[in-house]
Amino acid sequence: MIDRKALKGQDQLTYDILDWSLGDDASELKPGIADRFRLLPLNQFNGAQISFAREAQERDAAPFNQPRDYDNAIRRMLGFSRWLDQAIANMREGLKQGVTEPRAVVERMIAQVDTIAGGDPELSVFMRPAKNVPNRIAAADRARVVESYRAAVSGELIPAYRRLAEFLKTEYSPHARENPGLAAIPGGREMYLYLVKSETTTDLSPEAIHALGLEEIARIETEMEAVKRAAGFPGSLDAFRPIFEDRRQVQIQGRGRDESQVHPRQRRGARASRYSVFSQAQGANDIPIPRGLRGSRQARCGVHAGVR
Repeated sequence: MIDRKALKGQDQLTYDILDWSLGDDASELKPGIADRFRLLPLNQFNGAQISFAREAQERDAAPFNQPRDYDNAIRRMLGFSRWLDQAIANMREGLKQGVTEPRAVVERMIAQVDTIAGGDPELSVFMRPAKNVPNRIAAADRARVVESYRAAVSGELIPAYRRLAEFLKTEYSPHARENPGLAAIPGGREMYLYLVKSETTTDLSPEAIHALGLEEIARIETEMEAVKRAAGFPGSLDAFRPIFEDRRQVQIQGRGRDESQVHPRQRRGARASRYSVFSQAQGANDIPIPRGLRGSRQARCGVHAGVR
């Protein structure tokens, strides 16, 4: 047993973080929490079906350089293929217990998996390393790793993704829940309360956190009202926000010059720049993996100007 009082500075902070993390893990393992999360192994945001494909998409930044890199990747693909089959089995059990993802989420997962697994396996993002074997790998090893790698992709990984797609379409989606909230499933309240504590690292109730958020909104809007009055703007705060943001953008692009000194084309450019950033934020919903794959969130992205 480590005596926290005997530690100093950074070591005490490390101790506190580890202590909290272990306590959080223990809370997740309580009956009714972990066993139900196990029945929901995938989602449209960062589910393993997405993250595994994303890693393959990003492989160009860290290409394989040795035969063992290919061997390790093959083992991972084979292991992940088995994991997908286990995920299907878990979701089947979830159907029996009434613990499912919302149908809207399932529909997005179907589109994602179809994009990953559809078409010719040779054109799959997973096949890239087999087509770009570095010259430093000897000819004998090259032939072996390419053959084994292709077999793992086309014979194991892609079929596993396709089994998942078929399951989601024919078995899971027809019985997925309509209500998006966890309260719609057995034990959902306990799951939600765990997530609230885990994600906020506080002991506040959901109601208290919601109230705190409303208080912060009121505080910020009060400060913005003061800025609006100081600017002499007679309209509403909603009408002032885009004007304030345009002025701020023009000042940034004009490097501190008064707006009257900035050509109208630059002011239009500031607005276009802001719209470009907003469009990129909306596009962030598209998971950067195989072409056409959309991991769109249910709510659209919005931008609100604030005081800095």
